[in-house]
Amino acid sequence: MRPARPDGKPIAAYAEQGEPIANKQLFSWDRVQSSELIRADTRRPTKIALQATPGEQRFSWDALNVTNATTCGGVKCYFQGEREGEGWLVCWRHSPLVQQSKAWAFAEKLRVDFGVDHLLRGAPFLATLPYKQAKHLNAKINISLDRRKNPPYRFPRKDGARQIYAAGSYPVQAVRSCSWPECMVMKCYNSPSVLTAQAIEGFVANAPNKTNLRLGLQQNFAQVTAMIKAHPCLKSDFQVYLRNDGAVLNIDLDRCKRNKSGSVSLSDTDKSRLENKTITLTTDPLKLTCRGSNVRLM
Repeated sequence: MRPARPDGKPIAAYAEQGEPIANKQLFSWDRVQSSELIRADTRRPTKIALQATPGEQRFSWDALNVTNATTCGGVKCYFQGEREGEGWLVCWRHSPLVQQSKAWAFAEKLRVDFGVDHLLRGAPFLATLPYKQAKHLNAKINISLDRRKNPPYRFPRKDGARQIYAAGSYPVQAVRSCSWPECMVMKCYNSPSVLTAQAIEGFVANAPNKTNLRLGLQQNFAQVTAMIKAHPCLKSDFQVYLRNDGAVLNIDLDRCKRNKSGSVSLSDTDKSRLENKTITLTTDPLKLTCRGSNVRLM
């Protein structure tokens, strides 16, 4: 996902300053894998309907605003919502809900263990997209992407049009929204590039308090460093948001692939690659340095 552009032009990220994360209790992916809970302590399993989460209560396919801020990656798209500060992550691949639930649980664990917050409002849920709404949504996304010189992802096409969403059920998750220059993304990629000095200067210049920004980033960069050391899988496609009050926020934590038991699953090749990869965050100058595996800074 690329909600913030390095050239400093306005484009939405998904964070919101000052609002507490919903549902501070750790979510267990062993507990919920669909909209129902199966009670296994009786001989005859009983289905118990779960109360709809606030996100489910607010969500509507018609409420997804397709704008220049709409961005899509290899699994999901980000949409602004109708309410101020509201955004939605909607998988466009038929990704299992449990995979997104594991990412939510991991985000909460990192918040509790290391004090590194995230951008998610609550646990993901399944939403069913009817055929007519899928067709309408695809049409709006195609118009938005056609206006861009470099669309963010190559989608399958039918009759010349991108087919992003088909009718069916998709994991959906409520997130926070925030525009440049309040938020800035820093991430590693696989080809050479540099986050422009103009982009960084714009971010710092618009901070409410530059001293608090510097001190906050110093403290939070140390927490992020400890977090990465404890969870090397975070080095893969490393990315965080910086907020202009000094907060550092995790994003896209489903990049840490997990097995059925919930443990991170890394091949020997992945382990070797990540061991040779170093990630350094500094405040003076404000910089992310990625070394190893031909990474780049964005």
